[in-house]
Amino acid sequence: MPLHMRMPKRGFRNIFARIFRGEYQPVAEGDRHKKLDIKGKITEEILRKAGLVHKSKDGVRLLGKGAITAKIDIEVAGVSAGAREAVEKAGGTVTTTYTKKVYNNKKGEPGKRQTRRVESAKKREARKA
Repeated sequence: MPLHMRMPKRGFRNIFARIFRGEYQPVAEGDRHKKLDIKGKITEEILRKAGLVHKSKDGVRLLGKGAITAKIDIEVAGVSAGAREAVEKAGGTVTTTYTKKVYNNKKGEPGKRQTRRVESAKKREARKA
């Protein structure tokens, strides 16, 4: 019997997970902003030119590793909660550009799942207020 058949099999790798989750290029906040011209709004294109980000399928995601000391205005596809907090604490702003795709049914209307998401988001906002 071949070796690969004798070895125990563990775990499961979902091949469709890669399709449905986004593939972002991560950029840590730390000392990286010192390489950039902080006067204007920082976009994905500026991060590419600075050499901080390479190609990405769905965009750039800002992660909260390190500390930000300067005020920056950044526009990325996604941002972690710690990174958003650090940027706003330094006096900057973070704008996210990624929007989840809405799938329509045969009639061209959003399906049940999308309408439930919208309704639950409204309920969450009402509870916060």
